[in-house]
Amino acid sequence: MQLSERITAFVRLGEELKSKKINDLQKIIQNEHLYNPWFITPFVQTSIDNISLWLEKETLENFLKKYYYLIENKKIIQNIGIVMAGNIPLVGFHDFLCVLLAGEKAICKLSSDDKRLLPAIVAILLQIEPRFSSQIHFVEQKISSVDKIIATGSDVTMSMMATYFANIPTLLRGHRNSIAVLDGNENDTQLSALTDALFLYFGMGCRSVSKIYIPHGYDFKRLFQSIDNQYKTILSQHHKYLNNLEYQKVVHLIDNQVFLDQGVSIFKEDEKLHSPLSVVHYQFYGNKKDLYEQLSAQKDKIQCMCSNVMPYSEFIAFENAQQPCLYEFANEIDTLHFILNKE
Repeated sequence: MQLSERITAFVRLGEELKSKKINDLQKIIQNEHLYNPWFITPFVQTSIDNISLWLEKETLENFLKKYYYLIENKKIIQNIGIVMAGNIPLVGFHDFLCVLLAGEKAICKLSSDDKRLLPAIVAILLQIEPRFSSQIHFVEQKISSVDKIIATGSDVTMSMMATYFANIPTLLRGHRNSIAVLDGNENDTQLSALTDALFLYFGMGCRSVSKIYIPHGYDFKRLFQSIDNQYKTILSQHHKYLNNLEYQKVVHLIDNQVFLDQGVSIFKEDEKLHSPLSVVHYQFYGNKKDLYEQLSAQKDKIQCMCSNVMPYSEFIAFENAQQPCLYEFANEIDTLHFILNKE
C-alpha cells in the first residue's frame, strides 16, 4: 500500500468509530467491564472517541508531513514489536497506529487486562482495507524475531525488557505521573476539566493527575463539589475503587496521617508525585518560578503538567490532559522517528 492508501483506510476507520453503528464493537464496549472491572463503558467509549479524533485526514497528513520522505523511500519492511500496557483502554493504539502508518509490521503483545478492544478495532480496519492483514500480528507468548521493540509498563518491567532485548533498538517507557498547578481562581469549566484529569479512568493513566500544587489558603470546596457532580455516582458504585478508598482511609487513620476526606476520594499533603489509587496528593507553593524549577528537575518523572496560571510553554490546559493530540508522544519520545531511524 502507498502511504496515501493507509491514511485513507484509517480515516474511514475513524468515521466508523464515530458512527457507533458497528454492533460487534458496541457489544464489546458494553461488556468489557465483565472482563476488566476498571474498563467501564463510559471510560472505554471516551478512549475510542479520543482515538477517532486522531483519525481525520488533515490531522494524519499534518502528523506525517515531516516523515513522508522517510516512509516513501523505505527499502525494507521491519517487524516492530509492541508490548502494550493495560492500565487504561487502548493505551497502546498510538504505537500501533505509528507502526502501520510507517509501513512496518506490527507484532503486538496485548496486556491480559486489555486484549479484546484492539482486535475488535483491527477487525473493522481489515474490512476497510484487507491488505493490512499481512502487517498485523497478535502474539500470545513472548515477542521474538523483531527488528525493534516498543514497550510500556512499570519501571521494573522496563528494566527486564532492556535486558531481554539488549541486542535490538528499544523504546521503553516506564511509569510517569502528571501534575496540575492551581491558583484558586479556576472557573467552573476549568474545574470540570481538572476533575476529568484527576478521575477519568479512575486516575490510572500516566496522563491522570496524581498531584496538585495549590497556594496557601486554597479553598477545596469548589473542587470537591466538582468531583461530586461528575464522578460521585461512578466512583461510589464501583466496588474495586471503593475497596481501595476504604483501605487508604484505614491506613491513614492507623498511621495518624492527616488527610481531607472528600467523600469518594481523599486528599493528602505529600511531596511525592505518585499517589495511590483513590488518593490525590497536594503541596503548597509560593513563587511560580521556584515551582517551575522544582518541577523541571523532576521532568523525567512527569508525563503532563497542567495549569491555567503557569506562564511556561511546557504546561497544557486541563482539558488536554486526558485528550492528547496525535503529535504528543508519550514520554516525549518521537515514536515515528524511532521506527524510521536506520541507526
